[in-house]
Amino acid sequence: MIGLLVLIVVVAFVLIAVVRQHKQPQVPTSVSAPTLSVREEKPKIEKFLGVIENVNEMTRTIDVKGKVKKEEKRVTFPTDDKIRITRAGMEMSLAELKKGMAVSVEYKKNGDKVVAVAVKVSAPKAGPKKEQPDAEDQPVSRLKESSQGVRS
Repeated sequence: MIGLLVLIVVVAFVLIAVVRQHKQPQVPTSVSAPTLSVREEKPKIEKFLGVIENVNEMTRTIDVKGKVKKEEKRVTFPTDDKIRITRAGMEMSLAELKKGMAVSVEYKKNGDKVVAVAVKVSAPKAGPKKEQPDAEDQPVSRLKESSQGVRS
């Protein structure tokens, strides 16, 4: 009987110890800073359409004049070594950009600063076609020359 009584007391102490252990907050063995799920946001790529006003190779900047919400605006885009400049899919250098070229500038905005990421040069717009003058518009002397040259 005494053995049974000792066994019941030991089991009781074990149960009490287990219950107390679960009630106490568990302290981590190593102290580390709490981890917050901070997502690093990538800067949004924006576009600016316009015409090159100036290219400065020394400061590696491109001045582009264009319209933003129907308002004429001139923006200076700093560039870096990673900039991609293309025209009809072909790579170009900063030195090849000239005043008057129509461009689409893709840039990143970081606070108040902007940095050009890519510049796409548009193909030059075709001017009005020169029409061949009709026979009616040609001087009479040209008509006579052309009809005399062809004899059957």
